[in-house]
Amino acid sequence: MNLTSPHFRIYVLSQGPMFQFYYDSRSGPGMGDAVEMQGTNLVNVWEKNKPTFKCQNELRDNFLEDVDGVLGPTDKGPGYIIRNRNPSKAFLPPDACTPLWYSGSNEWGQCSAFCEGTFCLRLMRIKPFFGEWTTHTDMKLLLSNDEGTEFEYSSLEFKHFDVLLPAGNYHGSVYKADGTELMAREIDVYGIGDDPICQDFVTEANFTFATAPPTPSPTDTPTLSSVPTVTADPIVRIQNALTQRYLWTRWDGGFKGSEDIEPLTNTAITLVKKVCPNDAGYYYNENGLTSSCYLIKWESANGRRLFAKAGSDWENGVGTSSGKYFNDQIWFIEASVCEEGTASGPCAILRNIVNGRTMYDNENLVVGAAAPTWLFEKTKYKWHLVDSTNGGVVDAAGLE
Repeated sequence: MNLTSPHFRIYVLSQGPMFQFYYDSRSGPGMGDAVEMQGTNLVNVWEKNKPTFKCQNELRDNFLEDVDGVLGPTDKGPGYIIRNRNPSKAFLPPDACTPLWYSGSNEWGQCSAFCEGTFCLRLMRIKPFFGEWTTHTDMKLLLSNDEGTEFEYSSLEFKHFDVLLPAGNYHGSVYKADGTELMAREIDVYGIGDDPICQDFVTEANFTFATAPPTPSPTDTPTLSSVPTVTADPIVRIQNALTQRYLWTRWDGGFKGSEDIEPLTNTAITLVKKVCPNDAGYYYNENGLTSSCYLIKWESANGRRLFAKAGSDWENGVGTSSGKYFNDQIWFIEASVCEEGTASGPCAILRNIVNGRTMYDNENLVVGAAAPTWLFEKTKYKWHLVDSTNGGVVDAAGLE
């Protein structure tokens, strides 16, 4: 949602804030986009009525981008309202943040701060994978930047780290609580929520980690490496064998099948290889499948990822998300035989690892994901992976 030149007016009798942030446990993919305000005007708004964050722990990583410099103290310019916590301020200039006297307080002081400057903050999620279910629940992340600043973060209950960072390059290592370094097989990094209004924000490409490359059996321990081995993820257009339409998404979430390959930002898909989760009850694990797992990701369309929710069927509960990451955004891609009379080249089936829903595009030009009880031999369930560089069709069997 984008509010251009909004006006806020506080009446004389009002003692509360102009708007109040609160935690809603229903938050998740599809709940809604972030609110963007530009050209904001305040009418009869006292400083004590300006927005702050409450002290509750669920709001610890929240921040508000004040592009107009009107939502913070009257003597400040553009900047950010954040929770007044050391993890949120770790990589900002030491004198950038001022506690807000009109915010709530706890034993550590005022709960909100205003940080003046154009840092282009973004909330990033860093999630290490160790190749199997791990008991490393109490992990530490030591993060540093090119200027030598460093900070140690504690892992959250779901074994990941949420870090609020300005633009820059970052280098990280993961440790046990006792200080023993952990060598993850893979570390997933992505932004939470919509992209900031500012342009120079941090992305996955700004992070490097020490990881353990695969080691042939029967070596007892992996060979440790200071940098990960990087293999370029394939970039393709995914075209249905029946309708010849391409999977297409807009940066803000419009999702459909399109006959037009242009613009390429809406059809270019990166197949980001993932470690397949070993969760009980997942379709992938319950059926003993071994195909590689991928995110189907539109890098140039706000990094949106294809998902299919459990408990839904056909065109319901399927779409793209750039928000919070869930395992129902992971897919396995199976090589399949194309039916006679369809476009030439090898075919593939796209199936969700959590619920087994399979992508299709039918004669009625409706894109969806069918439950695993349906027959997937039909052409509407078959897709061509069209190479973005030469236009050839990639054999899914060669992705393994």
